[in-house]
Amino acid sequence: MAGEIFYAICFLYPIQVKKIDISGNEAIKTASLEDVVKNKINNKVLFFQTKSLFLVDTAKIQESILKTFPEIASVATRRIWPSAISVNIQERKPVAILVTNGQNFFLDN
Repeated sequence: MAGEIFYAICFLYPIQVKKIDISGNEAIKTASLEDVVKNKINNKVLFFQTKSLFLVDTAKIQESILKTFPEIASVATRRIWPSAISVNIQERKPVAILVTNGQNFFLDN
């Protein structure tokens, strides 16, 4: 019984992540965000790969997106049962541009 539950949680096809919904992005390409998410939803159980929605760590997805894209102010992720991940981002909005020594810096609030 425990083995069957373990198998269902890790490998059952209907609960594998099949879709990633990205919203809120304007300047950042959706494909770039999807690449970061795809990298974080792949898990390994024993010797087997799985994309089980049960095993997805949404906090790690958020952390990875914020590290990869400093132009993002905030990110929210959630599971959408049975087989999707939703990622909603809020990009930083520059209020001023500082130009010094040939470099541009965007200042936000």
